[in-house]
Amino acid sequence: MSRIWEVLTDPEAILVFDIDGTLISYNYGEFKAHHELDGVLTEEKFRTVDMYNGSRGIPVIRDFIRTRDPERIYCVSMEPHRHDESKKKAVNLYYGIHPSKIFLVEDHSQKPGMLKKIAELSGVYKNKLVFIDDNSTVLRRVEEETPYLTAHVSVFFEDREDTIRF
Repeated sequence: MSRIWEVLTDPEAILVFDIDGTLISYNYGEFKAHHELDGVLTEEKFRTVDMYNGSRGIPVIRDFIRTRDPERIYCVSMEPHRHDESKKKAVNLYYGIHPSKIFLVEDHSQKPGMLKKIAELSGVYKNKLVFIDDNSTVLRRVEEETPYLTAHVSVFFEDREDTIRF
């Protein structure tokens, strides 16, 4: 399990993060997660809610990203609700990831294609691009449709010093 950590910490690797649930907590509501507003607000009104304003980054991931070359960090996130600018602003504020390196897609099925574009832009080899997401279905799709490496966001929360062996 620790082999992916070797690639994540390789200075030559390109890291591509999902945003919702990975870089920004998915808990936007008071008592429920992101979709607390669904069904209460119309789609049009939902688009006017700035749910990223006041959100916070995740400290352990933020600290990790700060040790990396910012030119080698990207984001690919699904954004069907048109919160594009708010999402990019939050990721830039909390992680220092430049908005030009944040790519938004309408549907998860578009993420593998966007990863291919990022690989072309960065000129990286397949074993040096890692996509990090919280959704195992999306990770599986990326594994099936691309040659890139994947990591579940939980890798950042593993205890690497005192690993218990069974």
